[in-house]
Amino acid sequence: MPTNRHRKPVERAADRAVPVRPGAGRIAAGAAVAMGLAIATVVAPAVAPVTSAGAWPGDPDGAFGRCGEQVLDVVAGQASSARAAALQADGKVLVAGSAGDRGLVMRLNGSTYDAAFGTAGRTRIMVTGTARFNAVAPSAAGGAVAAGSRVNGTTTDTMIVRVKANGMADATFHGTGRVMVDMGGTDVARAVVALNDGSVLVAGDATAGGYVARYTNSGGPDTSWDGDGRRTALPMMVRSLLAQADGSVYVGGSTRSSPADWRIMRLNADGSTDTAFGGTDGLTIDVGGHDVVTAMVLQPDGKVVAAGFGKGAPGHGQTVVRRYLAAGTVDPAFSGYRDAFGVNDAPTAIARQSNGALVIAGNSKVGTDNDIVLVRLGDDGVPDNGFGIDGATVIDAGRRSAVNGVVVAADGRALAFGTTRRAGLDVVSAFRFQGETSTAPVPVQGVVADAYGGLHGWSAGCTASPTNFVGGPYWPGWRFAYCWRAMRC
Repeated sequence: MPTNRHRKPVERAADRAVPVRPGAGRIAAGAAVAMGLAIATVVAPAVAPVTSAGAWPGDPDGAFGRCGEQVLDVVAGQASSARAAALQADGKVLVAGSAGDRGLVMRLNGSTYDAAFGTAGRTRIMVTGTARFNAVAPSAAGGAVAAGSRVNGTTTDTMIVRVKANGMADATFHGTGRVMVDMGGTDVARAVVALNDGSVLVAGDATAGGYVARYTNSGGPDTSWDGDGRRTALPMMVRSLLAQADGSVYVGGSTRSSPADWRIMRLNADGSTDTAFGGTDGLTIDVGGHDVVTAMVLQPDGKVVAAGFGKGAPGHGQTVVRRYLAAGTVDPAFSGYRDAFGVNDAPTAIARQSNGALVIAGNSKVGTDNDIVLVRLGDDGVPDNGFGIDGATVIDAGRRSAVNGVVVAADGRALAFGTTRRAGLDVVSAFRFQGETSTAPVPVQGVVADAYGGLHGWSAGCTASPTNFVGGPYWPGWRFAYCWRAMRC
């Protein structure tokens, strides 16, 4: 059993209200609690399972895989990873990453592989060397565009692949369905956007700085973009890319300094810098430490929501979310969010629901252990107390678990993708969380106290205490401990 579940939330007032969950009062006798103080004594090591009707949004979905986690064994006996996810218009989910030494693009229909895509729902891209995708986007033709890198010996270059709706290589794109390009020195694609006219925008990092390149529908450089199809040597490290209807783009990441600051640039439709957004180098924000924008989403009204980490030295970041107006100023109608769920937080993806709510997925580390975190904010930036506990849900799926992408289905259920450790290998895994309309059992079946006085809950589908906490996801210990000590559950 992990022994670090006793950690407490950072920068939370001791008297902050914690929402009462369905089935409140689950904590049985056998534990002495001092109101407003830390847990004093734990007598009983476990509490019997509790059942109730209904479900709580944000809890792990026990109807999905094993307690809300499903391992997607891409290639038996080989390591695999999910680095990004995107939602198609028809509700199917695209996932990109790697499997063995090949790039990987998958498509899921619900909780299963889409048999109409590639080979049993998977397309593996073989190259000379090693391939990995870091970004994926649905194409207008029903296929997908993935971007990342190809490593061949000591050379690392950008790789872009476009596949058709059936998962096969789209030969109308550069003749082979793929583009290998040297953006200068060691370069890696971090983000990709597929435009409605079939052209492709890709952004990433190279030796001289960040870059944004645009390719035509046929896979050639779009010379209307900075003259040669690429804008290079941007004064930043790139992590995210957004495209607007007028052809302009937002590029998010950080300065190239250490410690770094948030940086967001807006480029015009011809690739030149739009100095009206933050000036020549774009918008630079010192969050208060080593700060990096890791994900962005564009609202229908043109506002940009940025998520990332900051407010701490390298390796000690907190989750930070802010919204910016088209003029490059902070949106005063959005309550800037900042919280920490461990020693080192790193949001990796953000999704916007149709009602304006924002779901941020990320990772929270303490030493070598990592927890998976999902936060939901309202359109005003305030944590949604109807989601998880206090707007957040934290699960532990083992020390090497991590998430890198998230989508939200039409029914409000969030689906996150990443990796977990199984049989000595890191493999692709999916995590699904309850939505508002779910009829699944109440995910929290009870709690168990560890030797450190921390409390652990576990999700629906686990009708008794899990036999192996390290191998199975379970509910956040410190959130329960905080809930308990506040005498609110």
